[in-house]
Amino acid sequence: MAAKPLIGINTDYRSTRKEHAALSFVAAGYYDGITASGGIPVILPPLADEDDVVRLLDLLDGVVLVGGADLDPRRDGYMPHPSVRPMDARREDFDRMLAKHICARQMPVLAIGSGMQLLNITEGGTLFLHIPEDLPKAIPHKDPIDQSHRHALLVEPGSAMERVYGDGEIRVNSMHHMAIDDVAASFKVTARAPDGVVEAIESAVENWVAIGTQFHPEAESASALDVKIFEEFIMGITGNEALFGPGVVYEGVEKFSGKPMQFRGQTGAQDDIVPACDILLGIDDAYPANDLTDYLQDLRNYRPPVVQRWFEDVRKDRENSGLDAFVAAEAGIALIAAACVEQITLFRIGHWQFVQRYILAHTRHATATGGTPITSWLPNQIDACFARMAQLLECADPARLSGTERRWHANMTQRLAERKRILAEQRALLEDPAFDPREVYARNAGHEDALMV
Repeated sequence: MAAKPLIGINTDYRSTRKEHAALSFVAAGYYDGITASGGIPVILPPLADEDDVVRLLDLLDGVVLVGGADLDPRRDGYMPHPSVRPMDARREDFDRMLAKHICARQMPVLAIGSGMQLLNITEGGTLFLHIPEDLPKAIPHKDPIDQSHRHALLVEPGSAMERVYGDGEIRVNSMHHMAIDDVAASFKVTARAPDGVVEAIESAVENWVAIGTQFHPEAESASALDVKIFEEFIMGITGNEALFGPGVVYEGVEKFSGKPMQFRGQTGAQDDIVPACDILLGIDDAYPANDLTDYLQDLRNYRPPVVQRWFEDVRKDRENSGLDAFVAAEAGIALIAAACVEQITLFRIGHWQFVQRYILAHTRHATATGGTPITSWLPNQIDACFARMAQLLECADPARLSGTERRWHANMTQRLAERKRILAEQRALLEDPAFDPREVYARNAGHEDALMV
């Protein structure tokens, strides 16, 4: 099994006081989040020697920059503000040195709270020193009494934040009075509060895994979804191997004709109902003649014999019943059949979107978990749905349809054309070996009318 990644965590620091000696400390949520997501946390004390910092980073696979007290604005050319409570100078010296080298080598980093602010500053961004004064119309971002104060979060499509949170209302904890003003060119905003305050950023630089959150996914007030930000970070370092491992070696495989065998499982969209619908609705006959279609048919041989017999019975009943001729002759029935095919199409498109969002975004490996070529497998199935739907719409001659049916026909025809266009754009992007999965997924945005019935 692949080694777990080593993830460094900088620490908070308090100098010697009357009541206690100098100490470094870190909230348990940081290392618990790393551990639960498949990493090994490594605590980083506030070192003073830059060579030691460089040596330490050489040993690590990534770093979490933790939150804490405020950055000292004087270090960035600002006048001090009475609201600012700077962190200990020893910690800030180390944190700034650490961030400098992380950015220079574009090392995987998850930056939280003041850690995100530091990451932005290091790359040339700027800060608001006090939200209530700099942004007087802003919503409250800190409650001195309620440490669990929360506000809504608006995430950008195609971002790490969207992969974590998905759709629906999102609320996150908020405990800051400073915030990002100008975003450094190395980053892009991926989430804001309703008032526009930056709440999350991620790298705009290709192949640099860098995520920043103003809110605190490690805190006790964090939700179960918040904590998944750590998973998103670790997955950015390890790819799918963190979840599935490097593979399985089966003992005794040589007994099969003396040759290694491929043991394949069926793909997630290939339950028994969907192939049966493919057969019944004539989609099976519309599949392109290629290796992908051969592979699809071969996967059905891995199903229980009773299921294979059921598929064959459905095929024979369709052929012997004269269903195809009936559908072709009756325009209204052909239109209903086209609507049924459209539902299968939506299922395939939904699966394709999941692949873009959750697989392509995390790995360049060309093969999916079921053994299929990931960038062409589902588009091949969608092509078959498109082809069969086009056949049925042609059989549904508008001249033989009622007024309502004609509008239905026109709408389906329009949606089909738009879906074809979107898929063609995605395929064009996928032809580039260095494609950006976010751009592929972004082609879905703004086309809800086409993608949904």
